[in-house]
Amino acid sequence: NQEARFKLASYYRALYMPEKYYNVVMEAAQLDTTNYYYSLEAAENAIKVRDYKQALEIYQRLIRNNPNDEKLYLEMSDAYISMGDIENAMACYDKIENLTENVEYVALSKAGIYEHFRMYDKAIVELKRISDAYPQNVEYLQYLALAYISADSLQKSREIIENINQLQEGCTSLLIEIEYYKRKQDSNNLKKTMQKALLCPEIMFEAKQELIKEYVSYFLHENNPEEMQEADEVFKSL
Repeated sequence: NQEARFKLASYYRALYMPEKYYNVVMEAAQLDTTNYYYSLEAAENAIKVRDYKQALEIYQRLIRNNPNDEKLYLEMSDAYISMGDIENAMACYDKIENLTENVEYVALSKAGIYEHFRMYDKAIVELKRISDAYPQNVEYLQYLALAYISADSLQKSREIIENINQLQEGCTSLLIEIEYYKRKQDSNNLKKTMQKALLCPEIMFEAKQELIKEYVSYFLHENNPEEMQEADEVFKSL
């Protein structure tokens, strides 16, 4: 029976025999297509061995039986992403949004996927959805500013950075400005902004460590005495 097959599959997994494990799990799922657990396990293992077509067939069958199961759409989206099928992956997230009405989660997830594939214009559309809905949310504005920088829309990113500075006190937005000046290739303002960020008490030490590496890479690679002295003064004040 199927329970015995899954016990056998567990045995193969314990013995580090992934191919046999996969075959037994898949057989169990095919013989009992109504069993949610068997099918889910089979689909997840199909993705592990990059059998995406098989995984999608199983997820589609599961969804027919469980049309309101958010997890299934999420996992099916992962399969589509692994195949490079972004359009169908986004359709899965649209279904999740319809089911959950969680616009923020879906928009951020879709934006992250689009940015991973350098589809910055589409990422901006998703980030604008939530930044327009929550115009006081600085975190969403920061994401949007970075997306505009990646898309080389520097004027738009500058406007958002100014908006962020009006909404909050402090200096954490300096990290966004650093990315802005890098993309603009404005070395003078980049150096000044990096120095300000290194002295900012609100920026975590781990971030400053990475910033020091960047500062050295950008400004100290030629061992210029004036640059070295200027950097030394900044580093001593940390």
